[in-house]
Amino acid sequence: LGNLDCATIAEHPVLTDELNSLSERLSFAETRLGSDNDEVITLKKQYSLLEIKDYLLMQQINQKCETKTVSILYFYSNKGDCTDCSRAGDVLTYLRQTYPTLRVYSFDYNLDLSALQTLIALRKVESRSPALIINNRGPIYGFRSLDEMETLMPELQTLATSSAQTLRSATSTN
Repeated sequence: LGNLDCATIAEHPVLTDELNSLSERLSFAETRLGSDNDEVITLKKQYSLLEIKDYLLMQQINQKCETKTVSILYFYSNKGDCTDCSRAGDVLTYLRQTYPTLRVYSFDYNLDLSALQTLIALRKVESRSPALIINNRGPIYGFRSLDEMETLMPELQTLATSSAQTLRSATSTN
């Protein structure tokens, strides 16, 4: 995928559809079966690996195509020790829906997955949740409101402009 030309990548976001589909399945399974169910844990591991692959691939693409993808690494806990994780997830979901090109990668900090533990170690994320890494800045700990997130991420203005231009282009060609 990293060898594709930049125009092809721009037209077809690399793993977005697969990530979104798996995210929906994971959310449904977690609600029905609980976060400690073996099937849910297996699905969560698959999802986390796919997210890590997409994140690393987007880093490569940013260098190759000289683009600036805006990304958030979000670390949460399902162990009952994070009272703000649900609210933080809601804010991030809203941001992702508002800015479709924003890439939000969500990881269960306590998941027993070596690739995830390596990412946590490389990004120096402590076990305090929620934790955010915004465009390789951070980690930032604790709940952040929508207004605080928009202040922390001036890059969102670029996304709003590019999303509006994309929407104008799509509607003018139809």
